[in-house]
Amino acid sequence: MYNILLVDDQVIETKIVRKIIDSHGLPLIAASATNGEEALELLQESPFDILFTDIKMPGMDGLTLAKHAKMLNPSVQTIVYSAFGEFEYAKEAIDLGVVHYLLKPLDIDEFVRVIDKTIALCDHAAKVRMAFEERGYTEAGLDKGNEAENGTALDSDDRDEQVRKVIRDVRELVEQHYGTPDLDIEYLASRVFLSSSYLGHLFKTHTGHNLGKYIIRVRMEYASKLLVTTNYKVADVGQKVGYANPSYFSHLFKIHFGCTPVQYRESGTSL
Repeated sequence: MYNILLVDDQVIETKIVRKIIDSHGLPLIAASATNGEEALELLQESPFDILFTDIKMPGMDGLTLAKHAKMLNPSVQTIVYSAFGEFEYAKEAIDLGVVHYLLKPLDIDEFVRVIDKTIALCDHAAKVRMAFEERGYTEAGLDKGNEAENGTALDSDDRDEQVRKVIRDVRELVEQHYGTPDLDIEYLASRVFLSSSYLGHLFKTHTGHNLGKYIIRVRMEYASKLLVTTNYKVADVGQKVGYANPSYFSHLFKIHFGCTPVQYRESGTSL
């Protein structure tokens, strides 16, 4: 069973969601709040696996609540919903890493499908956490993690595979989103249900690479290909690999390759 927090200033809306949960036998224990402030207090008091929130509410809106919820618990899965006229909020919701954006009035079948997917994400997060805990890794004490690496903690092929899967997932996310300006350790950590500091430690331990530098390296590799295979301006190449500031992009490129993007392009080949 997972805990879900339903947030809407219209009480009738949360009652409807509760009825859907009960009638479909979804494995959820539901609590509710009528505004963002009340919901935030509940999130601070108790851990919730899923946040289901309206967007437009008096006081704290749902997107602001989602930001606070993610800071309190990086593994929380957030679903937002709102009236059709507020669909312009969808992009911001997606940027926050919400699981889904639903429109009012709720389509019951769609709601159940989204909840099923969200529960699957919660299951994955629970397995990852269990694997790390059994290996001796904890976010509060990285020394235990070091002990696990030295063989003094529990070990098994299954747990090792969970760790490898997280590393694979992170690498795939970087490959898929290298052109996104907001791609950083915090974003990656939220996608694999870990804190940013712990993910950085884990990535370094198992790959030998600093995660922040790994992101830059992947971006620079793609940038170098664009420079020699296209006629894009240097500034445009920078934007395509996630850097809106051309000067900053050129600075990082020179650190990585030892020459400016223009010099690299003029060489016509990898240096």
